[in-house]
Amino acid sequence: MDQGGLLVRIGLRSLLKWSVMGGMAATSVLAFAIVLLPASPPAAPSVEPDAPRLIQASYHPDSAPTHAPDDDTRRRILRVRSGDTLASLLDRAGAGRTEAHEAVEALGAVFNPRDLKPGHEITLTFDSAADGGKTLTNVALDPAPGRHVEASRDGDDGFSASDVHEPVHKKLVRGEATISTSLYEAAVSAGVPVNLLVEVVRAFSYDVDFQRDIQPGDSFEIMFERFVTDKGKTIREGEVTFAALTLSGDRRAIYHHTDADGLSDYYDGRGQSVRKALLKTPIDGARLSSGYGMRTHPILGYTRMHRGVDFAAVTGTPVFAAGDGVIDKAEFSSSFGNYLRLRHTGTYSTGYAHLNRFAKGMRAGTTVRQGQVIGYVGTTGASTGPHLHYEVLVGGDRTNPLNVKFPSGHTLAGAELKRFTVARNAADAQFGKVPLVTRVARHDTGETAASN
Repeated sequence: MDQGGLLVRIGLRSLLKWSVMGGMAATSVLAFAIVLLPASPPAAPSVEPDAPRLIQASYHPDSAPTHAPDDDTRRRILRVRSGDTLASLLDRAGAGRTEAHEAVEALGAVFNPRDLKPGHEITLTFDSAADGGKTLTNVALDPAPGRHVEASRDGDDGFSASDVHEPVHKKLVRGEATISTSLYEAAVSAGVPVNLLVEVVRAFSYDVDFQRDIQPGDSFEIMFERFVTDKGKTIREGEVTFAALTLSGDRRAIYHHTDADGLSDYYDGRGQSVRKALLKTPIDGARLSSGYGMRTHPILGYTRMHRGVDFAAVTGTPVFAAGDGVIDKAEFSSSFGNYLRLRHTGTYSTGYAHLNRFAKGMRAGTTVRQGQVIGYVGTTGASTGPHLHYEVLVGGDRTNPLNVKFPSGHTLAGAELKRFTVARNAADAQFGKVPLVTRVARHDTGETAASN
């Protein structure tokens, strides 16, 4: 579902501010931050429509000093970027050519420098030299969870390397909280990693409108895997095994299940996949600006039937295919402007109007997948501002996209349903017994991190 889209480089505080515009698409990564108190949607930030659709924190240093144990030692942490080599990193940090070569050669005995990947962090330690310069004394990195490699200066004999594998164990942890202002704030306060929250939001978004369904007093629960060392250091998070939302007293639970063929998905308590044939809203970061039904046309000035729903969004916002299908039309169509229509089955079709432009390769006869970018929001045709007009046709008749009960995905049956039922009952029994994840302060940075 990550085939192109919207790149938004914002800090988490900014995310909380402007994601009040978040929609309810199954691919939505913004909707969970909806503030429940009345507020007018702020202006959306400038976006690059062709960039990958993901959200990142804005601070990504290539290098940053760390606390040194004494005045004679300096340590630097370098973040590997695309195209970097170990030698180029050492050169950038100011290591001498000879000592850099010796360190790389020594480290090569336990770690192939070609396995260096963007995102890896290299820790370099220097000692002050008598001539006022600095001498490289240690190069270290963690190339994989639970693995630590380093090359240390061994007197006048150059460098020697070590490779330590620390055992990593999987355990379950849980998070739960009552929502007061937003699901995002509640989840982060409860210690739930944001990437896992995004995953849960995506799974629920087929049935939950995160812009309108979440109310103060609602609650959520989540249980997920965590990989830790013998010393309790968290290496990474694993699967979300269970999650539940209680909305206005109605509790909805989902369970992660892998079938005998190795296919994984989220299912409700009856073994029904949460996925639907079509998404309710095929756009992220948009607000509903006009509903389905009779209205005064903003241009024509008289009352007429509005046979779709409108989502206001900044020009260039990606529009996604609501489901797998074949393009029937991708052309300029009078008042609809640039209009694209998808045929999904013999019963369902969807239409997307006023597009600024179509995505590359979108033409009649093209097959697309659910969540694929098919175009970008615009204001072509009879339009007073940038928005997406979205239609769902059932048997050729336009109907309200927000009220359609879309066909469900895969349903477990037979032996697979029995396996799922056993796993579901085990998850229900485990939830109250596993450790509760909390938030603890990192005193060296002022940030917080989840632990248990």
